[in-house]
Amino acid sequence: MRRWLMGFAALLMLLAASYAGLHGILSERPGETALAASPQRLESFPVRRCMNMGASLERPIDPGGWGYEIEPRFFAKIKQAGFDSVRLPMNWDVWQSRTPPYGVDVGFTDKARGAVDAALAQGLTVIINVHWNWPMMANPSAEQARFRVLWQHIAQTFEGYPDTLIFELFNEPSDQYRGRALSQSMAQIIADVRQLHPNRWLVVPTEEWSSWSTLYRLPPPPSGARIAVGVHDYDPYDFTHQGAEWFEGSPKIGTRCCSGGDEAEARRRAITVANWRARHGVPVVLGEFGAYDHASLSDRASFYAMQRSAYESQGIGWCAWGFAGGFNIYDLERDDWIRPILDALIPQGAVQ
Repeated sequence: MRRWLMGFAALLMLLAASYAGLHGILSERPGETALAASPQRLESFPVRRCMNMGASLERPIDPGGWGYEIEPRFFAKIKQAGFDSVRLPMNWDVWQSRTPPYGVDVGFTDKARGAVDAALAQGLTVIINVHWNWPMMANPSAEQARFRVLWQHIAQTFEGYPDTLIFELFNEPSDQYRGRALSQSMAQIIADVRQLHPNRWLVVPTEEWSSWSTLYRLPPPPSGARIAVGVHDYDPYDFTHQGAEWFEGSPKIGTRCCSGGDEAEARRRAITVANWRARHGVPVVLGEFGAYDHASLSDRASFYAMQRSAYESQGIGWCAWGFAGGFNIYDLERDDWIRPILDALIPQGAVQ
């Protein structure tokens, strides 16, 4: 036991050394070179085909009719369709007090735990994350104490859960939550979580909304530490976000996808991510990709197939966005899958 504790302490010191104060542009740059050889055996990240359950637990306290409530039967449908994992975006921030001791609402915690339990009961691997923490992104130094309490709460809530539950520490950092502020914050959260979860898989984000293109800026976590990196890939953006109502100046409706050039670019992006993974011996997961509903159905299906194929060809697991509530892959009104998109993600014969 003493030897194990000494080894664990050494691991925490290595984590801190990797994350605290080492941020900067590394020597890697996005490129199209062949897959590099890994410096050591890369532990496999336990997610291959994953469905994002957005627009539910990520909603604000008063959603005003937006989104949907997760039902346990949805997880059975996801499992039966051939997915092995779900990602549960959770907007914990709006349910946490803004004054010390920064308590978290019991009702929301119970709802989050209920969703996790229902997904695990179907044999799915589950990723939970911290979604939409705007105060943390605006002023990370002032918010870090509150953020630490949140992750201590999450760690305590799910203590003793199986390894098929994965913690993603933050979703899409932006604004001031970048560089040294992000890397130092993550190091402290990892150390806190590891006190109760020494062997659970963790996922850390890249900068600029978790973009695949900022992966090379990330100080790599220690290889073999059961820490993966989560990236998002919504390129080509003018196609995937056409007509998006939630921001001004969104791309015009009618943009098409996916040409041979689009497919070549998707492969290049996946190779760039795979090269970084191999160079550092750190797993990477494609945590989000999707196309908004204003695009034509045939083009949306082509996009999902393109992204799936590009990243699967490099052995990178993925989480498609999303089940319902926008970027729909499931039609809640018909209570059935949108078949062209499901077939693009889970081709016939791919279910094992």
